[in-house]
Amino acid sequence: MKWNCLTIALLVFGTACLASQEKPTPDELLQTVKHIQSLARELQSDLDKEKEQHALAQKALGEANKRADKLAQHDKEVSDQLNDANKKLWWYRLHWWGSWIVLGIGVLLSIVFAFLKFTGRLSIAAAGVAAKI
Repeated sequence: MKWNCLTIALLVFGTACLASQEKPTPDELLQTVKHIQSLARELQSDLDKEKEQHALAQKALGEANKRADKLAQHDKEVSDQLNDANKKLWWYRLHWWGSWIVLGIGVLLSIVFAFLKFTGRLSIAAAGVAAKI
């Protein structure tokens, strides 16, 4: 028979309560001890079940942590790829619009120089600049 603190406490408490009453018979004491032992076995089985559930919960928690770490790593990789793609897209747009702006300025300057050439003002302005030099 395995004695633990609960069995001893119940036995002492049970006998103390019975001491205030009439003296119990040996059969009643034996039934009380058997009842205490059955309660202790039931409590031990419940404790074992709780330990098993705790171990399963710990295992599930470990697996969930691994999945969370894997997901965080994947998120970091995808975020890095997105940042790289955004940087490339920004440079592409900068060059796209910059080239259109430069082309527009070039066309406008060509029109201005053509106008000045055909009206003769370009040669007059060039002569004025050459005279100052």
